[in-house]
Amino acid sequence: MKCKFCGNELPEGAHFCPICARSLVEKETPTLPKQSKRKKWTWAIAGVVLLAVIVAIIFYPKAKTYDDHGSAEVIYQAGGQTYHLVLRNSAQDTFHWKSPQAEYSRMLNRDDQAAIPLQLYVYDEESNENAREAFASLVKENEIHIRSLKGNVEIDINQASYKEAFPDAMLEADLVYAAQDCEAECAWILTLLSGDTIVLHEQIYLQVQPEVVYSYETTPLTTMEEVQTLVDQAAAELEEGTILNITLAPIVYEGDLDLRWGQVFLSGTNEEGKSTIIEGSVYYEPKFDGRCILSEISLRGTKDQTGVIANGPFFFYNCSLDGYEVGVKVEDGGLAVLDHSSVSHCRIGVHYDSTKCKAQADYFWGASFVENETAILFEHLPRPEIFYLLETIFEGNETDIENLTSARIADSY
Repeated sequence: MKCKFCGNELPEGAHFCPICARSLVEKETPTLPKQSKRKKWTWAIAGVVLLAVIVAIIFYPKAKTYDDHGSAEVIYQAGGQTYHLVLRNSAQDTFHWKSPQAEYSRMLNRDDQAAIPLQLYVYDEESNENAREAFASLVKENEIHIRSLKGNVEIDINQASYKEAFPDAMLEADLVYAAQDCEAECAWILTLLSGDTIVLHEQIYLQVQPEVVYSYETTPLTTMEEVQTLVDQAAAELEEGTILNITLAPIVYEGDLDLRWGQVFLSGTNEEGKSTIIEGSVYYEPKFDGRCILSEISLRGTKDQTGVIANGPFFFYNCSLDGYEVGVKVEDGGLAVLDHSSVSHCRIGVHYDSTKCKAQADYFWGASFVENETAILFEHLPRPEIFYLLETIFEGNETDIENLTSARIADSY
């Protein structure tokens, strides 16, 4: 055979020419397999999806957490509206609901139980108007958590809901507790439909209130003079916040009693057909925050006397007042609660003339008013919206209720 390039004679089957140094083997050009149209579309779609994911990550708004950092208020914007959320714990001064309350502190008697009326308010930052309904439509769920900071915290949380007693609040939840020494943090967490989270905090400080106890069985308490001396001595010696607990003998005490202390528990005794009776007046004006509790005592007076003058929170339990010009006079700083107590044969049974009080108790429960000229005169009330007369009995009064306030009088919650 001959070389096809130079014509040199070559042995049969040669692959290489030694004269021109050329290869005699035919080279094949490789060809790539053709892609199917389906694979092309798959890659195209995958590329579009990947691009969409990248765009979403970069430009789509992320869910955020709005924390009050302990201030009990948060500003939140949605739908062109700016909402101002406020957390409060006071049952008084509901017209100040735009002011946050980041702390709650309370001292309780060892056997007492109480509740924190935790309220959530929302108003429009620009118009300053209540916006609870508009904001409620943005909320998916809410929950309240209690975290112990000091001591063993035992607080029960009632489910948050709208309450007529707090008409401006979007939600209210009662945190129920007994007397205990502890510090805790309460977190109200709102999860919104947008995925955002709002967290409002409140610090809780609870203490068991110190108490000194006196009884007629161990302490000379046979006259009103001795009782007054004991009260005056305690007011001079006890530390502020200490409960003064006095149990009186089942006798008649003649004269007036001036209670100028914070927490005073004055109890009567019933034994062998005898009971504790006070023939005179009781005057209560707390030196600091407190309340007076009168239980199992009968008060008797004349038409030129006032049975009880309350310039602080005053509670009657199973007591009776009879024959006074005014049975109970509630003045500024005070309130009165009649719980299964009676007022009879007075010109005015209860005269409510208080425009302010730090405590809240706007009810009588199981009270009875018998043969008074005017059973109840409402001239001013510390909480002007409503007053409850629960299971209250009126018999033989010339006038049962004279209401000079704008408050609604109701017989049930």
